[in-house]
Amino acid sequence: MKPPPIPKLSELSTAGRAELLSIWTATLGKPPAALRTSRELLAGALVWQLQERKFGGLTAATKRKLRVMARAQRRKKRSAQLPGASTNLRPGTVISKQWRGAQHVVMVLADGFQHHGMVYVKHHPKFPPFVSFEIPPSR
Repeated sequence: MKPPPIPKLSELSTAGRAELLSIWTATLGKPPAALRTSRELLAGALVWQLQERKFGGLTAATKRKLRVMARAQRRKKRSAQLPGASTNLRPGTVISKQWRGAQHVVMVLADGFQHHGMVYVKHHPKFPPFVSFEIPPSR
């Protein structure tokens, strides 16, 4: 039995969610694993599946590297294959951010950070996640 023709990518950009689900099922033989995804995510995943079918998927080496990275992330350990942090903050460095009209100033210490007069050290239970709760990331 001949597989259904692969739709043109330009058709997918204008297709609605229901139409994308229909194309997915007709082309790939089963519905997507996550049925409650947005139209944009569904379209992107369908494009990936179609391109993978036409041009081939990830190489075995890339799949291995992704598995190693996923396992390292699950264990919360750094892998030799994971890129290191690109930021090297030395003690005395001051980080300043304006957010919602408030000025946030964080000073880097030898063993942690100081923010609003509170010192967060590495063995403290709030180290380092306080940054994400008290100072939202820049976009």
